[in-house]
Amino acid sequence: MTNYLPHSSKKLAILQRREMTLFKLIDENAPHTKIVDAAKQVREARIRTIEARIASDGPRSGPNIHDRYIEFVRQMPLETVLAYFGYSRGQ
Repeated sequence: MTNYLPHSSKKLAILQRREMTLFKLIDENAPHTKIVDAAKQVREARIRTIEARIASDGPRSGPNIHDRYIEFVRQMPLETVLAYFGYSRGQ
């Protein structure tokens, strides 16, 4: 497994499925806890997608812009993720 590289297109497909699930939950007025859990999954899937893209680029010397973006997404409040998808708790 030392030569394993994550397949970024597979990770992207997973991210898209999770985003569609979040849209669906919001559209159906699902309970807030389910929507928050789905938003957490979207955020983590986005991070895994970026990490897979970095890994497929091969070795590099030092940090790059993707590292900063991963940290930005990791620290993004869930309210921001939910607002991006058009959800506000007062709906």
